[in-house]
Amino acid sequence: MAILPRQLGPKLRWTLAACAAVAALAVHFGCQSERESWIKDFEKETRPEIRAAALQNLAEAGREEDLRLFFKGARDGSALVRKAAAVGLGNSGDARSVDALGELLTDGDIEVQQAAAAGLARFNNDKARAYLLNAYGRHDAPARAAIAAALGPAALAEAVRQEARLLWDRNLKALEMGGPAERVGAAEELGRSGRGDAVERLLPLLGDDSVLLASGAARGLGAAGDRRAVAPLIGIIKEDYPALREACAEALGALQEPSAIPALLKMGLEGGPSAIAAVRALGQLSSNADARAALCQLTVEGGLEVAALSAHLSAGAQGCPAKEIVARLGRGTAEALAGLAALEALGGSTGVERVLNQLEVPELRIQAVRTLGAMDAPAAAAKVGKLLDSENQRLSLARQKWVPARLPTSYGEGFEDQRPRGDRERVAKFNDMMSKLDALNEARAQALGNRPAERQARAPLEIIDDLPEGDDELLIALATTAGRLQAPGAAEILKKLVEDERPAIRAAACEGLAQNKAPESLQLAGNCLLDPAPEVVKAAARGLRQAGEPGPPLLLAGLKRHSERAEIVKALGELKSKPAAAAIAAILPEGGIEALEAAVALGRIGDPSVVKPLMELLRDRNNQIGLEAIGALGALGDQGAAETLRRGVVSERPEIRAAAARALGRLGVRDPAVDALRFDYYAEVRRAAEEASGKPSAEAQGSR
Repeated sequence: MAILPRQLGPKLRWTLAACAAVAALAVHFGCQSERESWIKDFEKETRPEIRAAALQNLAEAGREEDLRLFFKGARDGSALVRKAAAVGLGNSGDARSVDALGELLTDGDIEVQQAAAAGLARFNNDKARAYLLNAYGRHDAPARAAIAAALGPAALAEAVRQEARLLWDRNLKALEMGGPAERVGAAEELGRSGRGDAVERLLPLLGDDSVLLASGAARGLGAAGDRRAVAPLIGIIKEDYPALREACAEALGALQEPSAIPALLKMGLEGGPSAIAAVRALGQLSSNADARAALCQLTVEGGLEVAALSAHLSAGAQGCPAKEIVARLGRGTAEALAGLAALEALGGSTGVERVLNQLEVPELRIQAVRTLGAMDAPAAAAKVGKLLDSENQRLSLARQKWVPARLPTSYGEGFEDQRPRGDRERVAKFNDMMSKLDALNEARAQALGNRPAERQARAPLEIIDDLPEGDDELLIALATTAGRLQAPGAAEILKKLVEDERPAIRAAACEGLAQNKAPESLQLAGNCLLDPAPEVVKAAARGLRQAGEPGPPLLLAGLKRHSERAEIVKALGELKSKPAAAAIAAILPEGGIEALEAAVALGRIGDPSVVKPLMELLRDRNNQIGLEAIGALGALGDQGAAETLRRGVVSERPEIRAAAARALGRLGVRDPAVDALRFDYYAEVRRAAEEASGKPSAEAQGSR
């Protein structure tokens, strides 16, 4: 009973005390009645949201006798109820709740997992901590973030170590006891750990009877980055198994070991299916003078594909003998084709006259035209223009059958439709529907400021396009090259070819017009971005990218399309078009290849206004283009992105963790979570954490 002042009279003090007691009893019984109502809702109600709300209210009340209800809710069929139960168990402070929360960490619903992690964080004991540590490596990013927050920065390093132990044991078991495919995957994953133990286990597998397992071991050794693997890998290159030789070349390229250059050069010169892998490996060593010399030798002596790729990889190298490449043009068809392909990759102006001479050789003509298009060859413009005109006329005659006019769309005078009335009605309805569709397409195109969709609505030709396969390849090559060289008369021909029935011919004409650079030609190339064929859109985007300053406005207009925008976005990114940044950012939520290209493009453009949409993209856990978004945020250098990038540090994907650590390092952000990654399973992540934190990777990671 309340204590009342003595100044009051006895009767008045008794009355006030009685009132206070009555009020207290009323509150007590009122709360008790409300609690009973919640319990009834939980136990009797069928709707999950009502049961969940009841548990939430009981959790806030915090009564010990309600613990049984939270245990029951933890096994409920509704995720809403289980989440509320996790909150109640965490608030209870009862040690018996720890096991139930540990089970809820494995729940299939992410919000339940997060609530369970937060609940366990309230229990400052070893058992709760053990549950959190064991669960960290078994979940995806959102749950890992909740567990990391529950553990705190100091304990996160231990969770990372625990995950590393789990992965090591799992991969080791798969290597020793798994099926053929599992063993191959485990060999590669063990190598990615970069541990000395992994290298020692993988080296003997290079001689395994299974070529697939030996190849997996080779790739794993390349990922491990241990120089002990160099000599064995070089020895394996001499084997007769293409897949194994290719894997060894890939590994030697990853190791960037200069002593492997002679073996890789020999492998490239021998040709065959694995020669390209040797060239790519030499490309990874291109900072080494001997590797550059090897690439030049392959350019001069290698086969068609080897020479072309070697020339491409050494295009910026000094001292590559262009004259020796030109000399190949006089050594027979195979040599000349390889030489022309190499000159196409190198560009420049050396050997233009010799390349022009190859136009007279039928077997070399197509490649010679492509090479001239890549070279600085204004002297070739007139000849290429004449060839384009001649080839266009030849194909026009070859394709023409009967009457080169459009088919009639209605019966002429004196003729009547003899079909049954039902058929005529169906045809009339279909034609009416198609007319309305054509009208809508035309209205949309005009609203966008592009050409009318006349090609979709026009009547078909009374011919059959029966050209043999490949017979239009020369015209395709000439269309692109003539536009690039601004050949006399080419623009008029290309303007007609953009209406051709074949997408490949339209694509070449659009690309050629874009590089012709005349205003009318550029506008037509911009209209090509509305073509229904993806290859035409891609070719037009490539051409407009190479057109320079006039390209971005036309490309930006093309983004109003509802499909096939990836190549347009890529072109705008390479042109670093800031006016396009907002339109590109609007594509990010759509996902797919276009959103991926959008993230890459935004990083290149460098407009700070797109930081927010990139951050929103990373908050969407269902989006699969986080790697590109993280790279873009790191390139933009906005400190406001740091908190979003921190989420990537606890991602379940190692490439995301590495990218997030590097991005935070570029922003100058020092984060304890990045320090914890120095204990990560994957060597790539440890290296990224070392770069970002300025601290060496932990040697303890190399021991079990």
